[in-house]
Amino acid sequence: MCYELGRVLALVGFNPVVVNYLHLVGGAIGGFNFALSWAIYAAVSKSYRRAYQQMLIRIGCCCCKNVAMQADNSLIG
Repeated sequence: MCYELGRVLALVGFNPVVVNYLHLVGGAIGGFNFALSWAIYAAVSKSYRRAYQQMLIRIGCCCCKNVAMQADNSLIG
């Protein structure tokens, strides 16, 4: 939303410093939203956790070999 508002303000000739700031804020919010959605997906996806664990084992992370997957997929507990 900040990005679109910045584009509209740029079209009407608003202060370029403010427009640039709105573009930066819009990009930061978008990046945070993307990272947070992947973090939530990784937390609730059993197959994603299993694949990540297998990748760490293959690259030699010794602490991941004895980690057991939980039977349920709940976030509480």
